[in-house]
Amino acid sequence: MNLSDLFRRWRALTHKNEMDQELDDEMQFHLERDIERRVKSGMSLEEARYAALKSFDRFEQSKEECRSARGVGLVENVVRDVTYSLRVLLKNYAFTIVVILTLALGIGANTAIFSFANGILLRPLPYPQSDRLAVLDETALKQSIESMSVSYPNFLDWRDQNTVFEGVATHYGTSRFAMTLGGQPTEIRGSRVSYGLFEVLRVSPLLGRTFTINEDRPEEDGVVILGYDLWQRSFGGDKNIIGQTVVVSRRPRTVIGVMPRGFRFPEVSELWVPLAFTTRIFTRTDHGLDAIARLKDGVSLTQAQTEMNTIARRIEEQNPVTNEGLGVKVMSLHENLSGSYRDALLILLGVVVACCS
Repeated sequence: MNLSDLFRRWRALTHKNEMDQELDDEMQFHLERDIERRVKSGMSLEEARYAALKSFDRFEQSKEECRSARGVGLVENVVRDVTYSLRVLLKNYAFTIVVILTLALGIGANTAIFSFANGILLRPLPYPQSDRLAVLDETALKQSIESMSVSYPNFLDWRDQNTVFEGVATHYGTSRFAMTLGGQPTEIRGSRVSYGLFEVLRVSPLLGRTFTINEDRPEEDGVVILGYDLWQRSFGGDKNIIGQTVVVSRRPRTVIGVMPRGFRFPEVSELWVPLAFTTRIFTRTDHGLDAIARLKDGVSLTQAQTEMNTIARRIEEQNPVTNEGLGVKVMSLHENLSGSYRDALLILLGVVVACCS
């Protein structure tokens, strides 16, 4: 397409009325010339006009062909349709408001639900090789309990007797800790975690270190690891924080580490202290822990489940009173986190799509 073609199409868009008038004038000129020619050939004026008009039956079609030759027919049609739609909407304010609100709600709902579904169902977890992470729950099928929290002694047996996991760790959910900051007690969400949790997740601290196995004992657990946001917000990102003493729930603890930005496990924890349980305090009948493990390379969830079934039967034989009928359920961490949301999210997505279609 050369420059003259572009100019012609631009003029056809911006001077449409002027060019249509020129086209009408040109067609009228040819019509009058045809009438004159027929009169000179011997026809009366009325006969010549009738014959000329009859030969120009395709007058309007010819004009449309000329307009199409300008190369802007599609644009003109779109502009005409949009103009008509706007004119209708402007005449019906209530209808227009309903349409706009419906579109806004539909787009907003789709965006929100898809974003949440993407984060929960589709996006991989923020841990290295997160597909190798598994959750271990206890079961009591005779009581129709397919999943329940873990007892500390059973967790220790799982950790010591398995051959399918690189590591097994546990945590006590999230708790509210009173932390003295600037002389004032502040409530911080945190968690008690066992030795090896951060290693199972393969997340290293930004500063310092994680807990040692000795610090997972009641008499040696006076340490704490801070989350990145808490470190920034309450300690100004002080890089000399390691070794300092902070008061957590009225107990002095030494800061041994700071986790990297964005790390929060479990849930919204911003600080971590050692689990420091004992089997005398937390017995086999006390179920309240969550266990997480990392599969060894080449080991599938099915293989892990098979071995954990064997271990569960062995523990039951050794502890028939407390462990009768208790088993182990092995499932991927991603499936465990998304399972409670999956059905509801899929239903919501279906409803939103149906309503907006």
